[in-house]
Amino acid sequence: MPSFACYIRVSDDKLKTDGSRRQDIERQKRVLQPVIEQFKETHPEWKFVEWFSDDAKSAFTDDVNARPAFARMMNEIRANRIQWVFLEDLTRFSRNMGQGLVWLAECGKKNCTVTSLHAGDHEVTSIEGWTKSAIILMLAEMESRTRSLKVTSGMQDRADNPSAMCGSCNVIHNGRHPNTCQCTVTKGCRARRERGGRISISPGVRTDGALES
Repeated sequence: MPSFACYIRVSDDKLKTDGSRRQDIERQKRVLQPVIEQFKETHPEWKFVEWFSDDAKSAFTDDVNARPAFARMMNEIRANRIQWVFLEDLTRFSRNMGQGLVWLAECGKKNCTVTSLHAGDHEVTSIEGWTKSAIILMLAEMESRTRSLKVTSGMQDRADNPSAMCGSCNVIHNGRHPNTCQCTVTKGCRARRERGGRISISPGVRTDGALES
């Protein structure tokens, strides 16, 4: 009996100011659930295997072991136990163009179809398929690299300028987070102060606003 599966992934588990997840992996499951039901109706001979889920795992890396569920899914594909994989979009599969194309080629060699809701089937055996997949993965990698550079630049700027802008609420605090600031960093710092702890949020600055000696 042929088998199919779904792969879902988000890159972080950070919370928004209201306490909800910034990236909700359950949303992907809700989006893909109707696809599973429809596929079962049109392909009754196929068996649904599993939701392969990587929560707070980046797809920018080329290390397959950094995503345990993805690594396990690829092993199932290599063992010919999965013949179709559904994704919300190809960025869930990979954000690394070179490695993503290698993994797609592996799936193709094992006659495993990879399908996303946003772009349909992904394969690298034809010129058209390779081009489409390569462009999507290239744009995904470029976005990840740009975001990484921005984060690195912001961290360096805060290290060089202790009185710089707050990274969470974009308000100038002059080296401290006042109680009037409602950003997530402040809430965490305030909670630690109430417990009597201390944490440095930038070089030379304590959460109570005093300078470290």
